[in-house]
Amino acid sequence: MSEETAGTTPEFLRDQYAIIGVGETAYTRNSGRTTRHMAVEAVRNAMADCGIGPQDIDGMMSYQINDSTPSTEVAGDLGIRLNHFQDVVGGGGSTEAMVGMAIGAMAAGAVGRMWLSVSEQMLARMPVIRSVYGATKQI
Repeated sequence: MSEETAGTTPEFLRDQYAIIGVGETAYTRNSGRTTRHMAVEAVRNAMADCGIGPQDIDGMMSYQINDSTPSTEVAGDLGIRLNHFQDVVGGGGSTEAMVGMAIGAMAAGAVGRMWLSVSEQMLARMPVIRSVYGATKQI
């Protein structure tokens, strides 16, 4: 394997990246709040959960469905200055792919810490992700 691709092997990436901070909002219908307001609250809660602030995040990715809010709007409301953002619209494996894309952006040096926003309903439908996410929420 060449030196150029050696940094992309599982052995190199293992133990280099972690998902920290879980933030959510109350589960309601017709709350009268916008998805933007709830997204900002969820990100703020996740930052508090892991003890970081807006200055510690320089990348953001969002999985969007229907009336979701773009990453740039959420970042702006929280005072986060983004070096990289990506809003993914789709289904199926898109949510899992976001984790890989975030690791790729960090491994390439495009960002230091990245925020991933994924709908909890989507996570609940994926058996492996559901178990990892559920365990992370309990820590």
